[in-house]
Amino acid sequence: MKKHIFFVSSNFHLTICLGIINERQLSNKDFLFVNNRGCVFPNDLKSNVISLNGSNCFHFKEKLIESLKNNSALSILNDEVHFTAYIPFFRQLPYAFFEDIVFFEEGFASYSNTLKYSRLFKITQSIKNLIKHVVVNVFLIGKSRNLKCFVKGPLYNYSIFKSNKGFEYYTLSGNVAKSDFSNVDLKVLTIKSNVICEDVKHNSLVLVLDRFAAPTPYTINNYIIYLKKIIAVFKKRFIYVKFHPADYTNIKSRAIINDLFNFENINFSVINTSLEELALSNKNITFVGTNSTLLFYAPKFGNNKSISFVKYLASIDGGYYDFLNMWGGIDKFTNIFMENVEIYEE
Repeated sequence: MKKHIFFVSSNFHLTICLGIINERQLSNKDFLFVNNRGCVFPNDLKSNVISLNGSNCFHFKEKLIESLKNNSALSILNDEVHFTAYIPFFRQLPYAFFEDIVFFEEGFASYSNTLKYSRLFKITQSIKNLIKHVVVNVFLIGKSRNLKCFVKGPLYNYSIFKSNKGFEYYTLSGNVAKSDFSNVDLKVLTIKSNVICEDVKHNSLVLVLDRFAAPTPYTINNYIIYLKKIIAVFKKRFIYVKFHPADYTNIKSRAIINDLFNFENINFSVINTSLEELALSNKNITFVGTNSTLLFYAPKFGNNKSISFVKYLASIDGGYYDFLNMWGGIDKFTNIFMENVEIYEE
């Protein structure tokens, strides 16, 4: 019996996975989602969702198997049930041994051949992964034929995925970076722009905020200067504000925006609608921000425009400038980003 299991850590992941389900014409009874980050699913699919947090702990595997056994989307978990696992290509990556693995586009990071992490990050992550790998294989081996373990980390830390048989990779474009893999079968998806969203008006301006909650690569004072620049450029237009998920319920973060916008006499409204839903609603929305993945994809999803102030923030904040070095520097970042995004320059 073949089942399909989708690992979802963001609303963008969900958008891609729904596209794959439509492309493969999968029946509702044959797939389910593992929701790792509190994503909001359509009502008609909620019975197909397993919500599991703490996905980098040693007991995640047991929690997952127990949930699979009790889930109505699967009649029973036994040796006759075999999974195709759909996994984001880069970060938040399930390290799982399934019978079949299919990758899907993670986000904007999927388009960079120059994505780099600091040496300290790589060393720390490698040590963590080694410990988890040893624990799983020494203490947990043999408890399930199809499911072995799950940990987080960049894909290129895991040589186990360098399989000679190749793998499928669902993407929105044939221009994605393939890392050091040569055996990739790219499947280009078309996401239909047919979402009905009443939360914003046509021709609106949506400000996509980065996180205020620590740690941040920029100082909050410099970030406020960047926000003032946006206000000046758009000449006091009404602004819909979308907080980073880490900040939506954060009182201090909300106070920063309230105080700034009220001081500048800006009319605004805070929204909690999925950015992907907004982009798919075909309302000719202008999205403004820095390096958000949504800015890159909004023009792909519908009749939208994206403007990035990434160069401006990098010019006034050294920490943010250094943060972009993981992409190979500000120029390499913008060269990739500007495929879909207008880069603001003074």
